[in-house]
Amino acid sequence: MKITKITTILMFFALSMFLFSCEGDVAETDAEIIENISTKWTVVETGGPTYDVTISAGSGSNEIKIYNFNGYGNSIAAVATVSGLNITIKNQTLNSETVYGSGTIAGDYSSISLTYSVDDTGGVENVSASLTKYVAPAKTPEKAEEVQ
Repeated sequence: MKITKITTILMFFALSMFLFSCEGDVAETDAEIIENISTKWTVVETGGPTYDVTISAGSGSNEIKIYNFNGYGNSIAAVATVSGLNITIKNQTLNSETVYGSGTIAGDYSSISLTYSVDDTGGVENVSASLTKYVAPAKTPEKAEEVQ
């Protein structure tokens, strides 16, 4: 009987520790998430081209700019908002085309999935794109000159 009470008390204590240890977890703010994704990314469109974009903080507290969006060039940026790990690409005109869409950020900030539409007045193209953090190509060592 004593062993059962001791076991019950220990189980209760272990369960309490587990539950209370999770209580302090706080989701990151949008600003912290934006800080973690503000970098260069490699984009792979499903059935389309591969190119790089740069994400940086926008003017609003939850706003980002995605430079070279849809491969439009490094001086053209789509404006989007971040809410938690979700991205909303506002309806806007870039490079004479209307774009809009949404996406999700991986919890470890290693990738972003975007789904967006591009309307060039000739029809709407739906695009699915996967973004991964840019990795610079490895530098090759220079050939050593022979010393005579």
